[in-house]
Amino acid sequence: FGGTDPAGLASKAVAALEEIDFKGRVTMVRGLGAEPIDVSGSKLNLQVLSNVKNMPALMVKADLALSSAGRTITELSCIGVPTLCLAQNAKELTHTHNSVNNGVIMLGLGSLVSVETLAAHLSELIQNNALRQTLHERALGATAGRSNASIVRRILRAVGLS
Repeated sequence: FGGTDPAGLASKAVAALEEIDFKGRVTMVRGLGAEPIDVSGSKLNLQVLSNVKNMPALMVKADLALSSAGRTITELSCIGVPTLCLAQNAKELTHTHNSVNNGVIMLGLGSLVSVETLAAHLSELIQNNALRQTLHERALGATAGRSNASIVRRILRAVGLS
């Protein structure tokens, strides 16, 4: 959720995953400016990372992602990762790349999205394989001709992940 996560969206994401009793593996990446998050009481299979050197290597392993509405969305789309998006602020709501045409379900301003609403969307995306596949295909299709897509593919090849 960005380098600093000013709206505390990571905590909301953890609460939503706990609400649906998610049993899969969760990797949370915290930006260098983000406050530490206390997940000691969480029952999730959760790994919290900071200062990640190779984000594409993590992204390519993801079945789905939760993200704020910045450049990370484009990177996830280039790899074809279906994404639930929560904007950190009103400016992020103006970003046009956060759409289902790009494999992204935009939920709006994160501070206004309840844990229950996020949990319901997470549950649907996790359980609905056809929806995830459609978002995957749309993401790849939307970014196929873009230069950043070829850059991400080259990075993945360079680190042996493609």
